[in-house]
Amino acid sequence: MAMNHESRPGCASLKDDRAQAWVLALVLLALAAVYLPFVGRGFVSDDFIWLRESLQDGRIDLSRTFFATTGFFRPMVGLSFALQRLLHGMDPRPYGLFNLLLHLLNVILAFRLLRRWDRTRPLAAWGALLFALSLKPAGMAVGWISGRSDLLFSFFTLLAFASCPIGGKTAGGPFAPARHLPCAALFLAALLSKETAVAAPLFVFLFAFLGLRDDPPPGSATQRFSRGLRAASPFLVSGVIYFLMRFRSDAFTPTSAPAYYRFSLSPLRFLNNLGEYVTRSALLEILLLLLWLGYLLVRRRRPAWRSGPAERAVIAAGLLWFLCFLLPCLFLEARSDLYAYLPQLGLHAAFLAWLAGRSTLAAESRPLPGWPRSLSWPLILLLGGWATFIGYQARTRSLPARAGAAFTRQMAAFAEKLSPGKRVLVVDAQAGERTAPSRVVGYGLEAMLSLLAPGKKLRGEFVPIDDAGRLMAESPRACVPFLWENGELQPLRRSRHARPGKPVRLVTSARGEGPARASAGSRRDRRPSPRTRR
Repeated sequence: MAMNHESRPGCASLKDDRAQAWVLALVLLALAAVYLPFVGRGFVSDDFIWLRESLQDGRIDLSRTFFATTGFFRPMVGLSFALQRLLHGMDPRPYGLFNLLLHLLNVILAFRLLRRWDRTRPLAAWGALLFALSLKPAGMAVGWISGRSDLLFSFFTLLAFASCPIGGKTAGGPFAPARHLPCAALFLAALLSKETAVAAPLFVFLFAFLGLRDDPPPGSATQRFSRGLRAASPFLVSGVIYFLMRFRSDAFTPTSAPAYYRFSLSPLRFLNNLGEYVTRSALLEILLLLLWLGYLLVRRRRPAWRSGPAERAVIAAGLLWFLCFLLPCLFLEARSDLYAYLPQLGLHAAFLAWLAGRSTLAAESRPLPGWPRSLSWPLILLLGGWATFIGYQARTRSLPARAGAAFTRQMAAFAEKLSPGKRVLVVDAQAGERTAPSRVVGYGLEAMLSLLAPGKKLRGEFVPIDDAGRLMAESPRACVPFLWENGELQPLRRSRHARPGKPVRLVTSARGEGPARASAGSRRDRRPSPRTRR
């Protein structure tokens, strides 16, 4: 959508530019107020794995970062964790603040991207607002520390589009290709942040091929194809370098990935995923549309269908952006709010262009293009209520992280005293609850233990009480059992009344011979959840 290198002078008034700048500033302040109290409250499953793999022996090993992976080839994410671990250790707060900073920068870059194209210039501030206030994609990306993979990939992708001179008149000569180097380098960084960046060349090619930027006819099919290839060339060069690097690593391939990360060509799955992501991306648009339709019904007015070439081009470009960047995820069994983080920007632009093209009212001096002035206060109240609701959701999302932080602090006190090579068994009496350690920490327990007690090679797992007794009977010297109950971690030990040949009965040390209790739901599937492993 940002294929025009320079906007023509006079396409937007200075007054409109100032108004959009004020809207953007208010959006950034609202975001900071909403998220600041709740980010970085604790680490959860994937976070511990990223932290463990980011540093080896207290130093950054670039060869390991780029060639020994956890299955996903995301070296830029690993480097960000490594640098923060060197600076901040195991304090989760700076990690969460870094995620919030990335989201704020992405909102600014989305605004700049929409300003670069004349047809989206009047919509830039409102497109950035919808992007910033998305409930599910942005909420998960900011609230979950490991969600920075999408934040980083979006950051570098938007920077690549901002630096790309596609569509502009630039000087020729022997050094002409050098003007594409910043774009190619930034896009390579996006690819090294998350695999879904591979969709960018497809969008650039189709945007140029369809001639969405220009009003004149796009020319013959051969000319359009050649223009599309030239436009996508810096992205394609970066893609070739990326795949050469990836094939030298031990990252997942389409045949070696877990079942829930393998592609399926099922049309039903494609349509189901598409509908899910549209809903997750456009919740605020649905509310705005209902407000607008309610106004038309009360005033007994019918919108005029007068969308012109500019509106139709923006709608086409927005839908193309949404589908292209979402395409790598539409055939997966795993489904995540994160996957809609960058694609949603196109959906927002398309909605605003559609709204602007279906009103007989002029766009000047309106709170939104094509939006009646009489709806200004309802719009402000809606956005204020929506921001408050986002804050409530941010607080709700932070509860598992806080529970994980409490469990981590208590486990750290015990891990320091354990002998090397011990097997830590945790019986979770709160299994099944949202804030239970077996759900919050999950398969990251062993990574957590390696961070809390470096060099001891502790192993760990969550087990039901019966399995803990059996494992204690088999290896009494190697296993160390614990019970998590009512927010406290307590060591377990053998009952004094245990008899030879009978199953081992575990009791808490704090209350004499009281038996350890665990809910029946504590037996859990140890397979990594597809909703968390991304």
